[in-house]
Amino acid sequence: MFSYENGTTGIKNLDYKALIKLEKIQIPPKEEIIDFNNRITPLLNKIYQNSLEIEKLTKLRDTLLPKLMSGELDVSGVDI
Repeated sequence: MFSYENGTTGIKNLDYKALIKLEKIQIPPKEEIIDFNNRITPLLNKIYQNSLEIEKLTKLRDTLLPKLMSGELDVSGVDI
């Protein structure tokens, strides 16, 4: 990929026109694309659901932790 980099500002950019012109890009058959999509969609959905859960837990942590640290909430009676 180094040969397809360009840019004079020190920031590396991909020269996609040269890449497309000089490299063979194989496109799989439609059936394989559909199969891949069917396999990956549940995983992407799970990743999305996990990110929502992480957001909720982060907000909960940010709300509860200061209260726990200040003693506003007492959890000494909680049995774990």
